[in-house]
Amino acid sequence: MEEAEAQVPNPASRRAIDVLVLSDIHLGTGHCQARALVGYLAGVAPRCVVLNGDILDLREMTKSYWPETHAAILARLLAFAQEGIPVHYVTGNHDDALRAIAPLSIGRLQLHHEVVLAVGGAPVLFVHGDLIEHGIQLPRVLRRLGCWLYHSARHLDRISRACGWRSLNLVGRLQRSPRVAAHIERFEQACAGHAAARGLRTIVTGHIHTPRSRVIVHRGSAVTYLNSGDWVCSRSALEFCSGEGWRLQRLDDRGQLLVDGAAPSPAPRPAEDGAGVQDLAGAGASP
Repeated sequence: MEEAEAQVPNPASRRAIDVLVLSDIHLGTGHCQARALVGYLAGVAPRCVVLNGDILDLREMTKSYWPETHAAILARLLAFAQEGIPVHYVTGNHDDALRAIAPLSIGRLQLHHEVVLAVGGAPVLFVHGDLIEHGIQLPRVLRRLGCWLYHSARHLDRISRACGWRSLNLVGRLQRSPRVAAHIERFEQACAGHAAARGLRTIVTGHIHTPRSRVIVHRGSAVTYLNSGDWVCSRSALEFCSGEGWRLQRLDDRGQLLVDGAAPSPAPRPAEDGAGVQDLAGAGASP
């Protein structure tokens, strides 16, 4: 059951944005809050789209589950490319089968392991984040236990919504637990270190289903860390508009757009020619 009903706005009222970042949609599973995303996509007109991993859930997808809303989302994402809008698909751990054919370019659709784009005149690294997480020292048994707890909480939350019960929000409670919060902090620090090692000051990730915007100082270098969240629990996306910068957007349970707040301003840097969006580099090998 997909709980969020969203009103589809008139095409003329779509919000123009320079860059749209979506991650962790998990199409093909019952966890995807697809109706809310259908409504959100109908209300935006991006100049560039970054799909930052786990868009298709090739791990949990079954032949018996592919509702019309999921087909509509996939069709809209492909339509962006058909309309001449650059669409950058960065592979994640639930669609990692695509890594066997990346990098790949089909018209305006490009498949990457990770990609660096110029956004507002500054280079930005887009990477899903699962391979960075593998570099964090964590015993395999604890990693598997954490995954099991997360998936169990997600299933119970879905059952409670389907039955019309009061929201349990077990996933939210789990993410706020001290041990999970500590792991998220380690992940964010590792992502900042990954960007700093590349000489970059902004990194955009997904993977951990925790939307965030913060500045992390790594060995004296200020790195802007951004996470676009997910469409399983958070119903969130990242948007960039010239003159306004990055902003996290969320939808509430009714599919109504909420403004989560502007992302922190990146550390000052020398002025660079150009504005808007351009492709600086192709996919690089992830660590």
